[in-house]
Amino acid sequence: MVLMERILRKIIEFYVLTKWRILGNYYKGLLAQAEFLYRQSPLFRERWLTMGLEYAEMSFENEAQHFFYKAKQEPMLIKARIFWDSLLGRPVQTYYISEN
Repeated sequence: MVLMERILRKIIEFYVLTKWRILGNYYKGLLAQAEFLYRQSPLFRERWLTMGLEYAEMSFENEAQHFFYKAKQEPMLIKARIFWDSLLGRPVQTYYISEN
């Protein structure tokens, strides 16, 4: 029984570490995309006009979870680019799709 628990623990540990090695940079890219979405939002503009730029930039921490969720809902093309950038070791950058 103890041997089975050790084996199971090693399998789970391998799975989690492999997942984070593959997806860790992807999540960093999504976070950068979330910050980009925040800076484009009316909420950021409103805070900038009323409280100042420094406050607007610092208040992203309060809204990060919401904008991270929005970044995960971006079109598949953007998420695919972020994923490929993470796999190829490219620096984190943001993307947008223009109407043209």
